[in-house]
Order: sequence, then C-alpha cells, then structure tokens
Amino acid sequence: MLYKNARRNAERDVGTVVIKWKEMQRIEYRGQPVLTLPMVTRLHEREAKHAKNDVRNNKDRSIENEDYFVVPHAERSLHEGAECKLL
Repeated sequence: MLYKNARRNAERDVGTVVIKWKEMQRIEYRGQPVLTLPMVTRLHEREAKHAKNDVRNNKDRSIENEDYFVVPHAERSLHEGAECKLL
C-alpha cells in the first residue's frame, strides 16, 4: 500500500525527501510522491503490526486511488527497500 499524501511536511531534494527529520528515498507511483507502509512504520517508529491494524481500522475513512494505492504484486518490488535514515 502506498500513501499518496507523502508530500505533506516534506522538503524535496534530488532523490530524497525529509519528513519528521528523517531522510527517505523519494518514490513515485503513477506520477505521485508516495510512502510505502514500511516507510510510514519507520517514520512513526512503530511495529508493522500496529500500522497494519491502523490501516485496517481506518480504511472506511480513506478513498482508494486518492488517499492510498493498492499496488499489484508484480509492481511491489520496485518500491521495496526504500531507505529511511535519521538526519
């Protein structure tokens, strides 16, 4: 799952984005800057299971292809391994 509003609270640099004082690899999906669920987990310093539960619990308040994208399995490897480091 990719989150479309990744550009909020972010400063743009070549190939990277800074969110909450953490530098992350800048990725796009369908021309939109996005965050993967693992990136969100690292940003909030939470366990993956908690983030997945939050997504599941708030799904009725989110609009697919507007607030988030569900990426086909064949395309997921393009976004896996995106890095996040503390500045």
